[in-house]
Amino acid sequence: MRGRGPSRSVERANFSASGLRGCVCCTLAIIISPVLDTVNSVPKPDTAQTEEKIAEIQRAIGAMQYLSSGTLLRRTKVCGNPNCHCARDPAARHGPYYEWSYLKGGRLHHRTLTPKQAELMRLAIANYRKAKKLLRTWEAHTQRLIELNAPE
Repeated sequence: MRGRGPSRSVERANFSASGLRGCVCCTLAIIISPVLDTVNSVPKPDTAQTEEKIAEIQRAIGAMQYLSSGTLLRRTKVCGNPNCHCARDPAARHGPYYEWSYLKGGRLHHRTLTPKQAELMRLAIANYRKAKKLLRTWEAHTQRLIELNAPE
């Protein structure tokens, strides 16, 4: 019968009552297995490098104070008064006004921010995008570690 894998070789092992006489493969496996255990316990260079990269990602994410999704817009507006300078000159428009747009509960929300809030929000949005990129990298490194530590 084909396709049964390693169990066939175990079934064929020919041990005699006197001990390890018989199958040479099994005898070698018994002698070499302690050596292989010590080799497998030493971390591979790829594993150590990957674990260090994950630690760097964790430190980078842990250092972020502000984190927010959304989009920050800087706007200038026309007031609608025909006698105002903003009606004739685009450089004389009112503002700047800062508007933060974000999704919450599947709906788009808008909020006007002060210039100081806008600076913090700009940092928070940049951190959010960086954190998402770092998480994708972390996921890739985790998959690499799993492949290194538990090969098929």
